[in-house]
Amino acid sequence: MEESILIYPGDPEFEGILGTVLPLDWRKTAWQFCGDFNFIVDSQSGLMRVANFEETREYLEGGEYDERLNNIGDSEEWVH
Repeated sequence: MEESILIYPGDPEFEGILGTVLPLDWRKTAWQFCGDFNFIVDSQSGLMRVANFEETREYLEGGEYDERLNNIGDSEEWVH
């Protein structure tokens, strides 16, 4: 039997893997938005989610994007 590997937060590979895993329902959500969607990264969990135009705007202008940048150690800030 082959051993499965679990990667937990704090593991050096954890962030890299999060950035490659698309939300399970992304196709359904993209269809609902008629193809007008983005992937955004939740500032708390680090997981990607699908967002429409309004949700993306709120993400950028509401401070969640800046919070995400702080969490990953990036000093660049969103300029409105």
